[in-house]
Amino acid sequence: MVRGCRFLIDRAARDATAMPGCERTARVMLRLAGNCLKELDRFLAILIDEQAPSSEAPPHHCAAAESDTDTARKLSRIKAMESRFPVDVLRLRAIGRVRAFATGNSPVSPGTRLAHDLAIAARGHGLVPTRYGATPIISDQALAAIAEFYLSLTASLQAQHA
Repeated sequence: MVRGCRFLIDRAARDATAMPGCERTARVMLRLAGNCLKELDRFLAILIDEQAPSSEAPPHHCAAAESDTDTARKLSRIKAMESRFPVDVLRLRAIGRVRAFATGNSPVSPGTRLAHDLAIAARGHGLVPTRYGATPIISDQALAAIAEFYLSLTASLQAQHA
């Protein structure tokens, strides 16, 4: 996961924002961004399972089993066990909605909701400006901001359970 995050951060640092040449290219770029987010989320779910297995959780916190892929729910289970407010959960939920849209698993159409979720997920970095009705494009800077968030989550999870 760390290598994937570093790759996304380095790519954003060296590449200028590129506008796609056609609609097909834009769809491919959106799907690629969605796949990147899906992989980061998958690795975070594995890390959460390793750091705080469900067997250690009290019975009322076992709603998120290891087979669950909702990292926001898993992270909130860990935070609840530690009696801490799950601030990061809101950002993970926004990332999940952006990922669902980018991979084609969401009925939501592009617009204000997607832009709002991406602003939360990427801390102000967002969609590449496109013409009205065109496929939205998630910027490399937005992916880098999300990757930095995943790195910080990884570091805090490893520090808490070391």
